[in-house]
Amino acid sequence: LMKLLNLSKHLDTEEREHIIRSLVEQLGAPCAPLLIGFLWENKSMSNLAQELGYSSADSAKTQKSKCMNKVKTFVKHKLIEYGYEY
Repeated sequence: LMKLLNLSKHLDTEEREHIIRSLVEQLGAPCAPLLIGFLWENKSMSNLAQELGYSSADSAKTQKSKCMNKVKTFVKHKLIEYGYEY
């Protein structure tokens, strides 16, 4: 995600993190709780699977992969919308 949000000339690391997290939160369920738990709360896939009702860590991992693709696409569109290059 940080590659997509390459605005280091304009924003510091904390600001980039805040922007990315707010974009992830906008995705809603099932992506937001899964990505926030994994990326910001450093929870294991096993813990997230149990907390979020997935049948296994592998199922949660598959969903995480789909969500990462979704958020990357979302960030790209937002960057274009605001006139940034990625």
